[in-house]
Amino acid sequence: MQSTKKHNDQQGGFLFGLVVGGVVGSSALYMLGTKEGRKKLRGILDSLEDIDGDLIRELESALKDDGGSAIQNVKSIATDIHQVLDKIHATIPVKKQIEKYFAKDGKMLK
Repeated sequence: MQSTKKHNDQQGGFLFGLVVGGVVGSSALYMLGTKEGRKKLRGILDSLEDIDGDLIRELESALKDDGGSAIQNVKSIATDIHQVLDKIHATIPVKKQIEKYFAKDGKMLK
């Protein structure tokens, strides 16, 4: 009974991958293979470039509008993150350095 369930799950994964691959492939063919698709792709890329600059400007204005309190909040969050990372790093065991020896013509080399 369990082998049938595993087989059905594997078939579902294959079919899902096949459908996703078909969608991605056909959209790539449309975007790169037709004039209309290239125009739409250029429009998408241009809008993405605009979003990047707009997002940076909005973040800068949001941090400046609060009179510096937002900048201090960001700095305190950054220090908290560094403290957590330092604690995690301290709990990781130190890896032992393994000395490797090689033999050549009956002599040990380091």
